[in-house]
Amino acid sequence: MKKSLCITIFLAILLMIGAYTVQAQVNLTSFDGLWLQDSTKFRNMINAGIDGSNIVPTKGGNESYKSYVCMEVEPGAPDTIKLRSYDRRGNYTDIYGNLYWLSGTNSNFFGYVEFFSEDGYEYDFAYVTVINNKFTSVPGYGTYSDPTGFDTWNFLWSAKIPKKVPYDIWITPCGVLD
Repeated sequence: MKKSLCITIFLAILLMIGAYTVQAQVNLTSFDGLWLQDSTKFRNMINAGIDGSNIVPTKGGNESYKSYVCMEVEPGAPDTIKLRSYDRRGNYTDIYGNLYWLSGTNSNFFGYVEFFSEDGYEYDFAYVTVINNKFTSVPGYGTYSDPTGFDTWNFLWSAKIPKKVPYDIWITPCGVLD
């Protein structure tokens, strides 16, 4: 009797401890199929040579881009939003990425974003807050590395869910269910 009581108390304590360490169950599927109107800025660009070269690094110009980004959330990975970037005419820009949830709720959260180029040379990273459908990053970093050289920059990304999207964007399939 005492033995079963001790085992019961031990299991109850173990379950109580386990309940405090369980992570929140996030579900970002409400973002599936929505479009973002985004602004990307590359600042403090440095152009350099490949590893082992004698090219002196030079300061490059700042760049900024505006595009539309499709958000897709697969039911099997509800904590990740897949991203694909399009110009205002609905043409895919060869840039894709992911927005990962780290903490918060299903609609207002903190996470990080990564973008990649289809050719595999470009990579951009930043931490992001999502509050009231506004996506704002703190300065991150980006790199472009191909066989001829290496560039790096501060990466700033912001986006919002627009009230209207251009017709060419609206007719472009977006979302897991499309």
